Amino acid sequence: MTPMNPIRHANLMLELDSLTCTVELKQNMGKNILRNLLLNFPNLMKMYKTIQSMTLPQALNSQYLCQLGVKYTDSIVELARNFNDNEKLTETIIYLANAHRHRGITVAHLMVSY
Repeated sequence: MTPMNPIRHANLMLELDSLTCTVELKQNMGKNILRNLLLNFPNLMKMYKTIQSMTLPQALNSQYLCQLGVKYTDSIVELARNFNDNEKLTETIIYLANAHRHRGITVAHLMVSY
């Protein structure tokens, strides 16, 4: 993986940190990302037990999506933070894959996204 220009990476992290400096901002960002993912790929609902049995509109408006949004945003920020350090990035990807193994997500799924 080609590292990002250090100045560009630092600017990205400053922007991400300002966009996610409160729980409410993290929640909104994560919820919006998850809503877009679920709208475009409704089968992803099967990965989350809490919303598996809901209709798509119910899932999109569920409190669970707000809770999940914070975790999702934290993971994205952590991946971005470690992007220029291959060792840390690999550790983060492996950690996330192991944490989500029960959902059928593997290291390969996370690596393909990069």
